[in-house]
Amino acid sequence: SQDAGNNEGLMRETARAYRKVGEVQGYGRMANLGDQSGGIKSLRKSEAILTSLLEKTPGDEALRVELGTTLERLGNELSNAGRNGEAKGVLERAVAVLEPVQLETARVARAAA
Repeated sequence: SQDAGNNEGLMRETARAYRKVGEVQGYGRMANLGDQSGGIKSLRKSEAILTSLLEKTPGDEALRVELGTTLERLGNELSNAGRNGEAKGVLERAVAVLEPVQLETARVARAAA
């Protein structure tokens, strides 16, 4: 069997699972179990995996959206925990990660017009 560290598809699924677990544990914008600390830890695990993958394939727009979504969730949860300085940095990173996707979408829309 392949190790998750060497299988990009499995790593993406693992990151997605950590994000979903983090949401269920404590993401304040949906019903959750009230485990804010656990939710932040799970979202951090998702972030780490997705960041590693994006370093290998920076042009992967779907991966950028996955990471941006995770960062948005993490930033909001950090803010809910009163960790506003940390939240600001995470949310700024989410914008930076998603900006190339937005620019490409706008370019395609202009080309199609």
